Amino acid sequence: CADGWVAMNIIPTFWTQFALMLGRPELADHPDYAENAQRMERCPEIIQMMVDAFADKDRATILREGQETWRVPIGSRLTLGETIEDAHLAIRDYWRPFEGDTDNGPLTPGSPFRYDSEPLPIERLPRAREDAAAVAWTSDRQPATNATAPAHRPLEGVRIVDLTRIWSGPLSTRMLGELGAEVIKIEAPTGRGPLNPPVAPGAEPVEHPWNRQALNNKLNRNKKSLSVDLKSERGRELFLQLVAEADVVIENFSARAMPSLGLDYENLRKTNPNIIYLAMPAFGLTGPYREYVGLGPSIEPLTGMDALMGYGPDEPRMSVQALTDAMAGTVAASSVVTALERRTREGTGAFIELSQHECGIIHFGEQYIQRQLTGHEPAVIGNAHPDHAPWGVYRCAGDDQWLTLAVTTDDQWTALADLAAQGWAADPAFATIEARLTNREALNAAIEVWTTTLNKLDLMHQLAAAGIPAGAVNSSPEWLTEPHLTERGYFFAVDELDAGPQSYDGSPLHLNGTRGYQDWRRSPTLGEHRHEVIEQILGRPPEDTAALYAEGIIADRPPA
Repeated sequence: CADGWVAMNIIPTFWTQFALMLGRPELADHPDYAENAQRMERCPEIIQMMVDAFADKDRATILREGQETWRVPIGSRLTLGETIEDAHLAIRDYWRPFEGDTDNGPLTPGSPFRYDSEPLPIERLPRAREDAAAVAWTSDRQPATNATAPAHRPLEGVRIVDLTRIWSGPLSTRMLGELGAEVIKIEAPTGRGPLNPPVAPGAEPVEHPWNRQALNNKLNRNKKSLSVDLKSERGRELFLQLVAEADVVIENFSARAMPSLGLDYENLRKTNPNIIYLAMPAFGLTGPYREYVGLGPSIEPLTGMDALMGYGPDEPRMSVQALTDAMAGTVAASSVVTALERRTREGTGAFIELSQHECGIIHFGEQYIQRQLTGHEPAVIGNAHPDHAPWGVYRCAGDDQWLTLAVTTDDQWTALADLAAQGWAADPAFATIEARLTNREALNAAIEVWTTTLNKLDLMHQLAAAGIPAGAVNSSPEWLTEPHLTERGYFFAVDELDAGPQSYDGSPLHLNGTRGYQDWRRSPTLGEHRHEVIEQILGRPPEDTAALYAEGIIADRPPA
């Protein structure tokens, strides 16, 4: 745009608003743009429409109009200095001075979660459930196996009501479930997609497609599913009864969603004064961005992260992987563990507010300190470190095969020159670090002449044996069969009820000498545990479950 760059994440939900924002209302219901696949085919022309619409506007105007007028996920690409000066973060009092140097020293990122709670008398503290390990993972479509897990995981006995969606929230509750918590996922009937999604030409429709949603199946293992309409009075009543039996409630809706349902913390604590409530809005519950729509790719540029990526100021990059979701999910899990520990120690329930935006910033604390101490933005490394050579990604033998290499000491350079045996050690152009930096392009070209003749995995092992940091760039299929991870038993294999055998990322943690996979369960089908939740946990008669199902208050499939 006129003064820099903006990032947008226009998933299908936002297409109509986006078309209006572009000044092209005819695209909202145009048959050539009806499906996301059609829009992807026309991506170049849509990008040109964006250039035409935004080239004369500055970042602040586009951010404000996009978020406040049209409510589309959009973020400005900020430098680290601009992020430090961001009015939203200033109003939220985010940045922290170093202890003892509050006047002139640099500021450091603060905590991305904060508490607002009151102590509870000891007699009102929750007690550990003696029958926690005996709760069966039942299903009305498939009998449970190995339902009674030994009490060896640290969060066993903790019950979590999970209202989260997409990635950040479900990742946090997945981690807590892997630590032994009982996680009850509250889902909207439409949360996994439509009853009959579009089928690609020539493809056969599948049974229960909503239970084959990849992101859902990856993130919701070890959880129980109750699909309930929270907008209905009886659905809210059912939810509040469940909250009364829970320890933690977690949601990652927009700031306005739960208050609009009358299910915010102030109302839930009337039902359960002991409750730990975690809200995970994209930008927190206060500040100018409070109401902004936030998805990972549009939050990321506002953290300063994108200012550290790319090959120069004219060729910016972003991760395109929604990394702030993963960052927020990990931080959210730690915030809940912190609250549980504090409740045990001090008798304190908690309201936790977590900002996904701020979770991204804390991961780059050293870069923010460097920016303030030097007065200059950190160099964009791209494929070359400003202080080290060689450093980068080099082509190897085969089609689109690559290896990363980072030499940071003279000993590593000597080892690399000896291993390659290309005469680099005797070349005065590469004799010192200053010479290698001056002749970086020639050095990188020489290295790539050598690496293009070699297998990336073989070369990685040779470099590692010589003490040189290096790593093969793996594709997804290569990663899923990576020998080191396979030998360590990292991957979690499971037979999904409607999706068949799958292999997922597992846990990096060993607890008591095991990853705990023997206690893990497949992801639940939509509404699978309605009988267990309503009849066993809440103690209501089976007739209530049947009546709620018949009225559409609870469901096991999306509506027609």
